[in-house]
Amino acid sequence: MALQHLLLGKLWPEVELNLTTWPNGARAGETQAFVTPGLVVGRFSIWRRLGLTLGAGVRLAASGFRTAHRNWIFSARLPF
Repeated sequence: MALQHLLLGKLWPEVELNLTTWPNGARAGETQAFVTPGLVVGRFSIWRRLGLTLGAGVRLAASGFRTAHRNWIFSARLPF
């Protein structure tokens, strides 16, 4: 699930929530949750229809069981 809101025409603050559960295997019965606050900026015009959108966020573990914590996520997109 993700929530986004447009501010000032180019800023998209967002919060993403995700949950993973393992039904079997080495991690059977474990569940982990993450909250990822982030910010996407753009779309900036580059050439004709081509644009640039940049984003960044940090994935934070929100459960006792975790396989990762404080992972930075960056994205660059070229929408046209």
